[in-house]
Amino acid sequence: MIENWLFYYPLLIIAMVLFGLIGWLLTGGNKTIQKILDYMVDNHLDEWEVSKSKIVNGVDATKEDVEKALKTLMQKGIMYQGKHGYALLDPLVFLTTKDYSRARRLTKNDNILFGGYQVPYETNLYYILSEISLGIIGVIFLVLTYFNSFSLATYLENVFGVAPLAVALFILAILIVIGDVFNNFLKYWTRERYSIVIGEKSGISYDLSLADDLSGRLERHAIDKVDINMSLLQKFVSSFKAVPIGDLRVWKKGADQPIVFNNIPYPREAFFIIRGIQLGALEWRKKHAKNISYWKSGSKPVFT
Repeated sequence: MIENWLFYYPLLIIAMVLFGLIGWLLTGGNKTIQKILDYMVDNHLDEWEVSKSKIVNGVDATKEDVEKALKTLMQKGIMYQGKHGYALLDPLVFLTTKDYSRARRLTKNDNILFGGYQVPYETNLYYILSEISLGIIGVIFLVLTYFNSFSLATYLENVFGVAPLAVALFILAILIVIGDVFNNFLKYWTRERYSIVIGEKSGISYDLSLADDLSGRLERHAIDKVDINMSLLQKFVSSFKAVPIGDLRVWKKGADQPIVFNNIPYPREAFFIIRGIQLGALEWRKKHAKNISYWKSGSKPVFT
């Protein structure tokens, strides 16, 4: 019975995923969200606080549909509601609403072009090995139980009084949950504590410690050169993530050593934004703004 269940369970999961994907593609996502994103990117990408009535007039949708779509976009951190209207966060802003408001306040309402968090632990070898080892231990335990190696299946059946494979699967699930809890704890401890913000006029602002408030400043006229570095380990980790990570290195004029921002999201785009600020050329962002906004909102499939 257990063997048959183990055979059909993966097929059931695959079928559910395929039917879900087909249904999602047939519905075409949320058309109103797509229209709002198209309108905001094309007309108000760098503007602050567009009124609701202006958005309703700019898209072919009812006021009720627009209000629902705006609420969804705000919940996903794609749009921000201010005192006088709504603003489309730059697609490369990955800050929470609280941190975005903080960044706006500390940069004196500058146009935030990039915002994210450094996650140094994600490429820590000990962290990666600990996460992998939990899964490997669970799989080994399952295999040993299946073949009754060292009379393990017999022992489990005598102790728990149920099918030994069910016990082994339960232990595997527990180990996966432990790994997920550990990962979420690290995210809670480090996320939103090592911020980096790039403003059009204010330059680069960043946190220097866990309890910092963007006290690190590098004004745009003080930036000498910028470079990115993606190690093999970072490329490996990025292959399993929806958002690529890498190191951003920025040299201050007159300094020999760069300021290094570890494991930030979309390092190449951050590099081009800084270069765009230096050269006064930022229109290129509109080229990728829609696709990134679609991906962040989940309103439309994005294939790259």
